[in-house]
Amino acid sequence: MPPDVQLAFDVKYASPAGQDQLLDLAWPAGGGTHPVVVLIHGGGWVMGDKMQHRQAIHRLAGLGYVGVSINHRLATTPENKFPAAVKDVRCALRWLRARAASYNIDPARAAIMGTSAGAHLAALTATASTSTAFDSAECPTDAPVELRAVLGYYGVYDLRLLALFPGGQVATFLGTSDPAAASLASPVVHIDATDPPFLLIHGTADNMAPSVFSQSMRDALRSGGVPATMVELPGAPHGFDVFDPMWPASTCTALAFLRVRLMP
Repeated sequence: MPPDVQLAFDVKYASPAGQDQLLDLAWPAGGGTHPVVVLIHGGGWVMGDKMQHRQAIHRLAGLGYVGVSINHRLATTPENKFPAAVKDVRCALRWLRARAASYNIDPARAAIMGTSAGAHLAALTATASTSTAFDSAECPTDAPVELRAVLGYYGVYDLRLLALFPGGQVATFLGTSDPAAASLASPVVHIDATDPPFLLIHGTADNMAPSVFSQSMRDALRSGGVPATMVELPGAPHGFDVFDPMWPASTCTALAFLRVRLMP
């Protein structure tokens, strides 16, 4: 960890239905304000933890960003089914904006990135940023949800077909067989030309979420007037780290994308 990085772990940003939701932060020491990058862990919406991205937020802080890794409600109980996790992500962004001065954040320069199920949540938060369906009574709604960039790693972006398979992860996440819920939960449905640019990263050897999911999202974004780039990593499986040394093309492209979109 760089010596000029400040850390704050297990900071509560919300407590929906009495369930404390926590986040970790890493930010450059000293004055000035910095872009913020929020990371969302994977785990099929039912497992995983913000610790998954602690090394990543350290690295981001060393590069001049405020790195934030968040937890959200997991869809393991009826009350935590969709849209609980999406509401939590939106609430975390608003919490960070409201407390920007405490962590040297420039709220006008924000990005969101996620892995697997976290990529889905990141994309949905970005494409449905104006939808009141994901507002939460536990979280103020006066702070806008504004993003300059989205990075999705091996995600799923259209749940409408996958939700038809009972017993699968999507069905568990939604908690219902209602097609309207699957549509509302699909980032691809909400795309419009006001959405921020996307970078999608996917391995060709992914046997859990085939790369065609990212290909389809890229094509839909471009059709909707949204800048979208996809990096396919030959031989990469599902579940690699966001800055995994095994896949330098992924790391270099992601950091270049953030620099272009967030740095002055």
